[in-house]
Amino acid sequence: LYDSIQRNYYIGSFNKPFRFFPYLKKYPAIFNGVSAANIHAITQDDKNRVWVASYDGNLSVLDGNKVTTQRQAGLTFLPGAISIGSYNYFNGESLNYGLLQYDDAGNKRSLTKNVNGFYQYVSPDNKRYYFGAGNHKGLWLANVAALQPAKPNWQIVDSTKGNYIQNTTTITEDKKQRVWLGQGSKGWAVYYPEKQKAVTRLIAKGETNFGIAASATDA
Repeated sequence: LYDSIQRNYYIGSFNKPFRFFPYLKKYPAIFNGVSAANIHAITQDDKNRVWVASYDGNLSVLDGNKVTTQRQAGLTFLPGAISIGSYNYFNGESLNYGLLQYDDAGNKRSLTKNVNGFYQYVSPDNKRYYFGAGNHKGLWLANVAALQPAKPNWQIVDSTKGNYIQNTTTITEDKKQRVWLGQGSKGWAVYYPEKQKAVTRLIAKGETNFGIAASATDA
């Protein structure tokens, strides 16, 4: 059965019906009509608009069939975008940018100038924000409430607190609010907030035989 309104198919079988969705919308040239190549970051805001950023320095907002693009001169976007309420956060490669905050109108502010990062994470209760910095700059923590007005109360978990991960590429928080982080080629670490200390296990030192490139916490 073909549903001409919803544009999908229903197919019967011996145990249950199946629904197929044959249509996927494609945006081949969303950056002012030019190529949509090198897309590194995609996130969706609280208005269901999709923000798309490329390594070429293009940033587009998809609002239904409307596409708004702004060219970010001198800026290259890295992976790891995230949306919190009406604000959108991107990682800029240049040291002049670092963590970038965009409001719903597209206005930009830099929150970690001269510090680059590769990963962002918000705690399950939406109260704590984590930024995974690069070049041994550590794990950065802030309250979400302080982050949104661009006044983050940063706590930095670096080597002075036991975190020796060079470039943090994944972060997750468990039920006890311990923070797990890692780098695929280096190893992993666990931060204990009540002690304000981290424990690191590095491949180079023979403390672990694997790194962590991606992570998630289930029930």
